[in-house]
Amino acid sequence: MRRIFFILALSILAILLADCSGRSKKNMELTGPRIPPFVGKKADGKLLSENSISRKIAVLGFLSSWCKPCVNEIIALDSLRKKYDDDKIEFMIFTYEDPSKLKKITDSLKTEIPIIHADSSFFSELNIDAIPTRILAKNGYEILRVVGSPIEHEDSFLRVLSETVGERKHN
Repeated sequence: MRRIFFILALSILAILLADCSGRSKKNMELTGPRIPPFVGKKADGKLLSENSISRKIAVLGFLSSWCKPCVNEIIALDSLRKKYDDDKIEFMIFTYEDPSKLKKITDSLKTEIPIIHADSSFFSELNIDAIPTRILAKNGYEILRVVGSPIEHEDSFLRVLSETVGERKHN
């Protein structure tokens, strides 16, 4: 009887310890889906892919040319791009339509954010069901998503972006 009790106690202990992976629950909650494979090109000809953001912070906009609020989102993304060094954060715009349609808008706004064509499966893998959508990613994983424009949670997004980049707030 003691032997059965001992084996049962060890089994319960093993089950309890099996969940101790060294990761905190908070980190697990912040780690969203992995950004699926993609390929695009910057204005300077440099290629962009999921590897470009696998060890970086990235702000990804999901937009289209026919979406009027997307123009405001392009302006907001470009403002953020100008604030942060390209070495710290990669900015990209994804569209499912011909990128030249959106490029006309970004050119008229004099923005330099690369536009990447992504098919519907890319949008589907990331559960993009409304535009504009903005995703903050770190090391290739989504950590924050905001949908719509104007972004009601802009302050929250900026706070999380600042924390992710490692900036300290000064009072």
